[in-house]
Amino acid sequence: RIHIRIHNTQTGGILHTAYLTRDNCLPTIEVLIRCNFNARVFVKSSHGTAKTTGLAKVLIAEMQKMYNRPLRVLYICNRRSNVKKACKDLDLDCYIDENGKVIPHVVQSSKRLGICEHSLHQLFDANHIATHFDIVLYDESENAHFDAYTLSNLNQDNLKQIMGAAKLR
Repeated sequence: RIHIRIHNTQTGGILHTAYLTRDNCLPTIEVLIRCNFNARVFVKSSHGTAKTTGLAKVLIAEMQKMYNRPLRVLYICNRRSNVKKACKDLDLDCYIDENGKVIPHVVQSSKRLGICEHSLHQLFDANHIATHFDIVLYDESENAHFDAYTLSNLNQDNLKQIMGAAKLR
């Protein structure tokens, strides 16, 4: 079962499916269109149910279609392997090279970026977020409490600023 909750609306529920597809994502997308994509979507489901390759991919495509321009997309996860895979699946720039080194100019200039939550400070220039994103995808957020001991308050504040600044412009 896949649980989907859309914050800022009265919508939510359980999809009785094992895998997210374009067809079973459309009701969620229709709700988001009605609220002009001004909402937070929370999805809880097992590993491998296509939250990224299904729902996120459809969401990005539908938003781009509606706004008739490329979206500024930020994908955040606590695992480098997930970031690398999502960058490939969602056609995003990866913040690290093949040797695991951060690529500063990519982080500072990309409009479609995948980054590990421990590197969020790289997105800031003189304490201001360098790029405002239209959509922020925060994957594996349920594991954030495990990282609470390793995340500094600064990184936590950075995440709050990024999420607060994310909106269609």
